[in-house]
Amino acid sequence: MYHVTVIYADQSFREFDHVNKIEFYDSSAYQTLEGDAISSYRYMLGNVTYHLFSEDGVASISVHNAISFEVYKKD
Repeated sequence: MYHVTVIYADQSFREFDHVNKIEFYDSSAYQTLEGDAISSYRYMLGNVTYHLFSEDGVASISVHNAISFEVYKKD
């Protein structure tokens, strides 16, 4: 499981716990990240929407105006 924090230019932030899958569309194709790929991927900021999945549900997060996308592995 992973913890994701997105920090925006106005210093607001959004946090997500227990993330086990991330999906998004990059410039070439739809991408799905699971397992260690979640922590090793170099996330893009800008006009991207990430879909974060957990056992409890799904959240969509825009990173427009974000200055940081942080991922931490949780045991």
